[in-house]
Amino acid sequence: MLAFIFGLIASVLLVAISYSSSNKTITILSVLMSSAVALQYLILGAYGATALSVLSIVFAVAALVLSKKPYWNLRNIAPVIVVSMTALFLVTGGSLSGLNLLPLVGSVLMSCLVLVENKWAIKTITFVAGVVWLVYQIHTGAWGQIPGQIFYFTFWFISVRKMLRNTSVSKRIFGLLSRSSKHNM
Repeated sequence: MLAFIFGLIASVLLVAISYSSSNKTITILSVLMSSAVALQYLILGAYGATALSVLSIVFAVAALVLSKKPYWNLRNIAPVIVVSMTALFLVTGGSLSGLNLLPLVGSVLMSCLVLVENKWAIKTITFVAGVVWLVYQIHTGAWGQIPGQIFYFTFWFISVRKMLRNTSVSKRIFGLLSRSSKHNM
């Protein structure tokens, strides 16, 4: 029951992340969510996922503190994230095969997210990571996070639609579509 409660807390935070496109907001919410997720996976006995959640917190806090430093960029930090998470995952009993690889993939994607500035890249990464985590949650029985995943994808699509409407290219496309539909009547 306690794992389910932490999963629900993580779900609420995940929904907030899905609607965000600001790096700082996503980072702060990720710290809170990773804390709830770490406790959930600890209770479920998924120690590799627990360790990765804790390391995700470390990277998120580092991003908040170091994000203005010239060396804090995707090219320099992403390899550190990938290598350290892979090593920690293997040391804690993680497997690089099958569905047991998913927490590593999801953690790397979400941890690298703090290095990305482009809003479309952020949305793409969060979508892929969401799918990865959904499959893993079903695999491990982390049922408390499933409602959050449903809301996550719903709000993700809403926010992408809003972003599309606010871009000049999409305004032109939507404008052309609405003009052509009026002419066809």
